Amino acid sequence: MRSAMKFANIAVDAGNEVKVFFLGEYFDTKIVNAEEVNLKERMESFLEKGGQLYTCGTCIVIEKYVDTGACPLSTMEDLYEIVEWADKITHF
Repeated sequence: MRSAMKFANIAVDAGNEVKVFFLGEYFDTKIVNAEEVNLKERMESFLEKGGQLYTCGTCIVIEKYVDTGACPLSTMEDLYEIVEWADKITHF
């Protein structure tokens, strides 16, 4: 996850519109709060720069981000729309 967020920040810094969709059990609040990987800070930086975060509502809930509206609970239909919107997709 930290590599994905690092890449997403670079892409936003380059002037791209970037959407990140978190999917799967790997990403949980333990990972978000892990200070040693700076993931929380990378996510916050990404959001401040205009990046968009989504999370599969069926798989996980990231309370801090969902509650603020920064990372809305999303569906497979939302993921499909992002795939249709994107001209490039990267998977980590």
